[in-house]
Amino acid sequence: YLLQHEGQAYIELLYQGEGMFTYRRQPNYLVEVFSTSLPADQKEFLTRMAKDNQDIFYNDGALAVSWKELTERALFWEKFI
Repeated sequence: YLLQHEGQAYIELLYQGEGMFTYRRQPNYLVEVFSTSLPADQKEFLTRMAKDNQDIFYNDGALAVSWKELTERALFWEKFI
């Protein structure tokens, strides 16, 4: 079923590292489906989560993002909270 519907219904195959793959909903799913019905702060939350989850965060036990990006993410979430 998933192989037949990959790319539809916001389903995609994600490489997790170390030769492992998994299916997941595309990160933009919640933004595209619900954002028009949400208050601005919740829309900002979903949009940022979608952005942060576009790619894997770690791979083979190591960070897969730069220190600059990690710092930017931390500062955003500290300000958001």
